[in-house]
Amino acid sequence: KESLPYFHRRNHKSESEVPASSQNSATDDSQGEKSGDSSKFEAFSSLHLSNRILPHSFLSRTLEDKKALRIPDLLRTVKAPDFELPEDIDTDYVVFGIVASKSEPRQIKQPANATKKEVDPFDDGTNNTNQYMVITLTDLKWTIDLFLFDTAFPRYYRISEGILIAILNPTIMPPPKNKTDTNRFSLAISSSDDKILEVGYAQDIGFCKAVRKDGKTCHSWVDGRKTEFCDFHVDLQVRRTQAGRMGVN
Repeated sequence: KESLPYFHRRNHKSESEVPASSQNSATDDSQGEKSGDSSKFEAFSSLHLSNRILPHSFLSRTLEDKKALRIPDLLRTVKAPDFELPEDIDTDYVVFGIVASKSEPRQIKQPANATKKEVDPFDDGTNNTNQYMVITLTDLKWTIDLFLFDTAFPRYYRISEGILIAILNPTIMPPPKNKTDTNRFSLAISSSDDKILEVGYAQDIGFCKAVRKDGKTCHSWVDGRKTEFCDFHVDLQVRRTQAGRMGVN
C-alpha cells in the first residue's frame, strides 16, 4: 500500500456528482499517460514536471471527487464585493500552483491592548499563533498569494520553491478594505491537517540570474522557456544599452 499523504474529504458526494471539468481532467491525464510520458505532464494543472513526486495514479484517485482549479479559474470567477467561489462549486476544491517565492517568517501584529501570553516551555512550535508566511503561487503567467497561518505555518513553511503543489479548500481572503477595487484577493490555510500535496518539481519555472547591487543573485521567478532574467533586469539592461549608444553618438 502507498504510504503517501492524502487529503481529508470534507463530504461524501458520489462520483456522479463530481463537476464535469474535474472528471475530464482526470480522463485527459489518463489518456496522456497512455500516449506519452505522464511523469512529464500534469493535466490537472496543465504544467510540465521535471520530476514527479506523487504518482499519477495516486493523484487521480485523490482528486476524483474534488474540483480542480487553476489560478486563472480563480481570477476569472472570484470577484468583488463577495470574493467567493461560484455557487456551482459545492464540493471540495483543490487549487494548483507552483511555489514561485516565499517570504521570510513574519510576526503577527498584536493589538496594543492585547494581554501578553506566557511562554509554554513544552511548546515545540506546532501550536503557532505568532508567525505566518506568504507564498506566491504561479502558473507561469498569473500569480496569487497563499498565506500560512497558525498551525499551517510550522507544517508547511519548508516547502521548496519550484514545486507544484495542490491545496485543499484554501480560504479566500478579500483584499484590504482600502484596496477592494484592485480585486487582489489571496488564499490562506490555518491548519496543520493534510491541506497541501507536493505534486512534483515544475519543469519550466526558472529564477533570474542577474546580480543585484548588493552582490546577491536576484532570484525572482521567470518563465524558463522564455528567459533567464526577470522583467526588471531586462529593462535595466535595455536602458543601459540605450544610454551607452547615446553616449557614443
